[in-house]
Amino acid sequence: MLIILLAYLWQYSLCMEELVFVTVIARNGARTMNNHRYFNIVNNKSFITNPGKLTNVGKHQLYLLGKHLADKYIRKQKFLSYNYDAKEIYVRTSGLNRTIESAQSILQGLYQPGTGPLLYSAQAERAVPPIKVEGYENVVKELRDGALPDYAQNIPIHTSSEENDYWFSPHIHCNSLSNDKEESESTIRRINNNYLSFYNKLNVTYNLTVTSITDIYELYENIVSAIVNDVKLNINITNEDLATLREATLRERMEVFLRSKLKVKYLGQTMLNDMRKYFMSADEIPQKMALFLVSDEHFYALRKMFTLNVTGLVPFASSLIFELTKIDGQDKKVKAIYNGKRLDLGEKKNFKEFMEHLNRSTFATEAGFAKSCLSLPPSKYDIKKYNIIALIVFFIFLLIWGGSWVMVLHSKKKKPFERVPMASRPDKAKNSLDGPDTGGIFDDKFFNNEEGVVNNSKYG
Repeated sequence: MLIILLAYLWQYSLCMEELVFVTVIARNGARTMNNHRYFNIVNNKSFITNPGKLTNVGKHQLYLLGKHLADKYIRKQKFLSYNYDAKEIYVRTSGLNRTIESAQSILQGLYQPGTGPLLYSAQAERAVPPIKVEGYENVVKELRDGALPDYAQNIPIHTSSEENDYWFSPHIHCNSLSNDKEESESTIRRINNNYLSFYNKLNVTYNLTVTSITDIYELYENIVSAIVNDVKLNINITNEDLATLREATLRERMEVFLRSKLKVKYLGQTMLNDMRKYFMSADEIPQKMALFLVSDEHFYALRKMFTLNVTGLVPFASSLIFELTKIDGQDKKVKAIYNGKRLDLGEKKNFKEFMEHLNRSTFATEAGFAKSCLSLPPSKYDIKKYNIIALIVFFIFLLIWGGSWVMVLHSKKKKPFERVPMASRPDKAKNSLDGPDTGGIFDDKFFNNEEGVVNNSKYG
């Protein structure tokens, strides 16, 4: 009986699922209103002074999301170390302040105060800056043996400015995204025809200015920001109108904003490219988690790219997690979890199919990116630049061509060289071969004029 039990346990252990790598993609938390056109729907000045700023509600949302990740991957699964290990986790955000602050908040939940580094007594004596610190003794006493207050941890966050960030700012670095403007406008007109009466209702009932589906997205985001942050609205919008706003906003995101397949590919590039790299080398590297903090547009792109069975808009502090696991120590699988709910990836749950999908869905190489985004018809700025260069080249050509003709005309004015006949030169014999500039080399003393015999007496 004991042998059978041990055999069962051994077989069970072989079928254990081992977590290999985790990619976490999270949206920023609740923020202030982001578009000044609809600031009049609230009276709270502090809420509209700093557009798009992460609020205290947003910070709290991301802290709790970080705590959820800590409970799952540190305390329960023992996947990450209890104390921060720089080799285990990589954090990247877009260049927006709200995503950077969101990353700070989620990391405080993931590695909570009390888990930070300690100082030995000998280190504490040396851990002072080269300047007098007022109240130094009290500060040291409060820190006790911690490097930071409350034994907190500092964790690096990687980011770039919008101008230098190729992957989180596609509208700047991929000119081809603006080349389909005409088709986008056609899509906008088609959707607008379905909502004209609703636009009119919003304008008349709530004293707003809505003329297009693009206005709808801005309006709805401002309303949601106010509601989530408990800021009172000046408009008493009905649940029915709010539901229609939500429906129209989703159409704007999926049918207008993400109409271009290239934009979908571009917005998912950074996260998926890194995920491919980590998944491929997960067995060989110490890194275990990649954490990305992004805006809602990246979420919609990922949903469309993976055809995820997710409906509705993307709430603040949403999360999409991809887990790479190994079964029986060999067979690799991929799980997708959206806001705590596991999604069906279909055939893409198999590692091979998942990686092939990543290769098709992203710019697998820099050359692929260059081909799609850089080898394009020139923009208006480029055309203007090229025209200036062409004019400069044309004027240089004119100068060279004109200069050559001046030289030709000038040379025609000079008297051409003429041989002077000997008969016209009384100082020379008639058969002398001396020309005008020979200096007497071929004069009459050199030849015998009568017989044509050379006289070498002079030149010996």
